[in-house]
Amino acid sequence: MSALSTHIELLAEDAECSTESKRRIQIIQDQVDRITSFVEELLSETRSAAQTGKPLQLNEVVEQVVRFLEEHLTKQRVQVELRLSPDLPDVHADAQELQQVLLNLLNNAGDAMPDGGTLKIATFVEEKTGSPSSVVVSVTDTGTGIPAERQAHIFEPFFTTKELKHGTGLGLGIAARIIRQYGGSIDFTSTPGAGTTFFVRLPAGVAHVKIAAKMSAERQNP
Repeated sequence: MSALSTHIELLAEDAECSTESKRRIQIIQDQVDRITSFVEELLSETRSAAQTGKPLQLNEVVEQVVRFLEEHLTKQRVQVELRLSPDLPDVHADAQELQQVLLNLLNNAGDAMPDGGTLKIATFVEEKTGSPSSVVVSVTDTGTGIPAERQAHIFEPFFTTKELKHGTGLGLGIAARIIRQYGGSIDFTSTPGAGTTFFVRLPAGVAHVKIAAKMSAERQNP
């Protein structure tokens, strides 16, 4: 990854490089950075969420990921519908890690619609009696759905419903671990032949501070 980054930087510094080429080079660099982060995730299973997270706006992360994948989804004939709730409270997380989670979910949704379809992304606040409120992002596709016999296994490492060359089976497992380390949860509903919706929930506002501290203490004193 370091060697790739070096060559990408050299290409970007070429005086004859057009503005459009530089834009595409930046996209390549962003992906190299994401892959590097992905590898670091595999090597950092014990990293504390309390040390890495900070307050951020989930809507901003969603919009960044959608902009990044817009051209790719268009080529897949996928129409994106955004319904982002205004004035969401902050969540406590690392922006790059949340991007990784959403990139995985959106890419999976696109792959589940080989003939095109609609991808709906929504954010909202979920209130539950006796529990802290959560900020939720839902990702809904109109694709093939997940077969019932496979639904219990999709968060397991190396389990995938895709052909081998199209997936490692690591993405959803890592996504689930990232969300859990910030005191959140990820689940889904799926109807074979009709589509799938994933729900990512993160504690809203100051609730994350106590949750992250508790989880950190539990890891240090099992």
